[in-house]
Amino acid sequence: MSSARLGVVGVIPGSLPIAVYQAALVRSAFVFAMTTTFFIGVAIAAIFEFSAMSSHYSTLSQFSSVT
Repeated sequence: MSSARLGVVGVIPGSLPIAVYQAALVRSAFVFAMTTTFFIGVAIAAIFEFSAMSSHYSTLSQFSSVT
């Protein structure tokens, strides 16, 4: 925390809003990347779950047709 405070103090007061804007931009980009990765992971998990369920039901139908 002290290093971040020193970095903010070291910035020229005129360019302080630019630094704040850059920090907010980086934070929003990080949040966007995390949510995008989360939704991609959920979609991949749903696709795998659907394929596993479909293969499971197909094997069940095979067993029911055999017996």
